[in-house]
Amino acid sequence: MTSPASPTPSWKGIQQQVLERESEADHESVDWRHLETLLQARRHWFAVEQKGSVGSGSTSTWQTPSPVLKDGREPPDLDSARLQGNDANWRTPLHYACAYGRPAVVALLVKRKCNVDLCDSDGNTPLMKALQYEEEECAIILLEHGANPNVHNNKGETPLHYVIFYRNTLIPAKLLSYNADIEAKNTSGQTPLLLAIKKNRKMMVEFFIKNKANIHEVDDKGRTALMLAVEHKSTYIAELLLQCGVNVSASDNCGEIALSYAIASGNTANRDLILQYMKEQSRTSVNFNPVKESPKDDSLRRSIKKSHSDDSLFAMVQDSYEAPIKVK
Repeated sequence: MTSPASPTPSWKGIQQQVLERESEADHESVDWRHLETLLQARRHWFAVEQKGSVGSGSTSTWQTPSPVLKDGREPPDLDSARLQGNDANWRTPLHYACAYGRPAVVALLVKRKCNVDLCDSDGNTPLMKALQYEEEECAIILLEHGANPNVHNNKGETPLHYVIFYRNTLIPAKLLSYNADIEAKNTSGQTPLLLAIKKNRKMMVEFFIKNKANIHEVDDKGRTALMLAVEHKSTYIAELLLQCGVNVSASDNCGEIALSYAIASGNTANRDLILQYMKEQSRTSVNFNPVKESPKDDSLRRSIKKSHSDDSLFAMVQDSYEAPIKVK
């Protein structure tokens, strides 16, 4: 990402103009006062870990802002070029308003034609900042005013990657309604579904699967959804994926299958679950075709096609895969 060609506007000048405009009004404009506070808060942006912990200027003391002056008039206009100016890390007032959860300020800025898709130095748009801090109202305002739900930041993440920690599916569903790409990948090759599985977010995994996310997708190491589930010891997600028809015998870039990951993780529940599905497949399917096939897999499948008791099958598979396995 390269720095914008135009010179960075003076933040002090923006603050001064805000204060001058506010003093001209017959009544206080809550929006302008909050915008000035947001501009001052830029110095503390990366120095704090949570919202509302910036000392005497904490946003937790703010009241819900009004979009108009107390006498019913709208606030006076402010130079849109200045409102779209950025700080040293390319964050605009819109980034701050979204991160600090000021929907009325967001509404005001987008009405003043601020660019809703400008990226900061991390490649994050205002929509991403709103989602990062779970400011749902701000996110909805941006989407309704044309924010792009498919922008990738420097890590390749899109807005859908940000919502995997949400406790409800309102915003994820809203993103999909605005054509967010459910198969978008970050720099690790993870779709939102794969990332949700890696983070063991059961509700979001169910949501993505319900909305037709590809359960057969793999990351940049060739790891399948099932591999990530058993690697992170989620029996619930592993069983859900198996019920949806995920390929139990697909192999990663190193030729390992999901059973390898289950044994390496030490989770006997996942190991037994996968073995059970492999036994069922051997009984019901004549053609056992994995996505990739290593010599080890081929040998295992030829053995499975023969007649084995459950105990002998378990012992044979266990012996084949309980060698030291490098966890990726």
